[in-house]
Amino acid sequence: MASQSLIETIQKRAQIASDDELFASLANALPKEQIDQTAKAASIKPSDIVQIGRTFYATRLRPALEDTICGKLQFCKNRHVYDTAAAITGLVADETAKIVATTLQLPPDPSGKAASIVVEFSAAVLKEGLNRLCGCK
Repeated sequence: MASQSLIETIQKRAQIASDDELFASLANALPKEQIDQTAKAASIKPSDIVQIGRTFYATRLRPALEDTICGKLQFCKNRHVYDTAAAITGLVADETAKIVATTLQLPPDPSGKAASIVVEFSAAVLKEGLNRLCGCK
C-alpha cells in the first residue's frame, strides 16, 4: 500500500508539473536500455526526451495500467470504493509500482529510479484521469 508521503508527492507533482515536464522526467528516470529501445534516432536531442517519455507511457505503461485498473479491478463499476483523492492516488501508485517493477524488471518496492518513475507515471495518469483512462460514463 502506498505511503502517505508517496501519495502527497504524486498529488503535488500532478498539480504543478506540465505534461511535458512529466514525460521528460519519466524518460530521464528510465534505464538507459529503455531509452535506447524507445528512441527513434542514433542521437537524442533534449526535445526527443519528452517524446521518449510519451511513447514509453503510451506503449508500455498505460496499456498495462488500463488492463489492471480498468479491466481486472473494474474501476468504472467500483468507483464508489475510491471516494477520496488519496484513495485514487493510492490505487494508481500501488498499481503503477507493480507495472514498473514488471516492465523494467525492478524490485516491487519502489526506491531510487523506480520511485521516480512511479511518481512521474502516477502523476501523468492522475492528470489524464481514471474516468478518461477507463472510459467511464
